[in-house]
Amino acid sequence: MTAKTAEKTTKPTTKANGTKPTTKPSAEATNATEKPAPQTPDGTPGMTPEQFEAFGAELDEIRQRVIADLGDDDRNYIYNVVKAHRAFEAAGRGLMFL
Repeated sequence: MTAKTAEKTTKPTTKANGTKPTTKPSAEATNATEKPAPQTPDGTPGMTPEQFEAFGAELDEIRQRVIADLGDDDRNYIYNVVKAHRAFEAAGRGLMFL
């Protein structure tokens, strides 16, 4: 192996600005002050009761926004989808006899 090839395969130990690359702190070091998340029966992390309540409140808020945004166009679209479904169902049942 030549010196030229060796240069290409090795990674630089310093950044372009001359400093050494930093490493991220481990998950254990960042979570040292937080209490561990509750575990589910299968061992996966769960949510605390406070997180669960906050998540439920966010879902309720989204639901209220969606309900408030519904209008006549949405109602008409749903009715047209139901009509099309009924027509395709009747056509399919009729075609089974051919």
